[in-house]
Amino acid sequence: MKNLLKQLLKEDILGILPWLFIPLIGAFAGLYLRSLTGIVGFDMLAFISAGVLFMGPLIALVIIVGNDHNRFYGKYAALYDTYPLSSGKITLARLLNYAILGIFTAFTFLFNMSLVLPSEFDIVDFFRELFRLLGELSPEQYWELFKILLTLIGLGLMLALTFMAANSIGNSYYLKKLGKLGPVLVGVILFALENYIQIKMIASYSVDKVIVDNPNVRLTFFETNYLFVAIFILEIVILYVATNYFHKKTLSVA
Repeated sequence: MKNLLKQLLKEDILGILPWLFIPLIGAFAGLYLRSLTGIVGFDMLAFISAGVLFMGPLIALVIIVGNDHNRFYGKYAALYDTYPLSSGKITLARLLNYAILGIFTAFTFLFNMSLVLPSEFDIVDFFRELFRLLGELSPEQYWELFKILLTLIGLGLMLALTFMAANSIGNSYYLKKLGKLGPVLVGVILFALENYIQIKMIASYSVDKVIVDNPNVRLTFFETNYLFVAIFILEIVILYVATNYFHKKTLSVA
């Protein structure tokens, strides 16, 4: 599984890196040429590059999902079927690939934004203030922040598994005739169903709670009960099991 994961990461990183960093170079080049030559047209280069930079994470996600489809159900499926791995290990490698690249893309995006934000924004001062604030929190507030972090991780896993499930189910025997429309159709249905469940659960079993409240920052999040958490975890498990099941069926048919 390690070799498969390394191959997935290598291919996807090479695919998304240009969209994460080349627009940054274009934005700085446009601003520099504008100041050097005085030609207003270079502002458009900087503007377009900044727009692509802001869209970088979304473009990266599309590339990752597209590569996932092509590897296991598209034009490269015959090659990846030769890996001597069980369906469960392949599904786990796919999920880890999504998770690692998601974290990488998020941190890269934040780094890029820190470079293009207005000059009044000082990234050093920002982190100095952040660490000062963290030093003033109580153990209970740290626990609440930890629960927020777990929630964000859970949402990230659910998003990754939704795309994986859409690819796996959408390329199953009954939907393969739809071609690329199959995964799109399944993805839309899954997103609509998950959003409906989450909205209903938040409305029924959660309340707003103030985590941090001081003169400099106010942070609120929703407080949930055990039923909400159980259903949330169940959704993730169902998505994982469904992805693995339909991928295994695809392998058996192949």
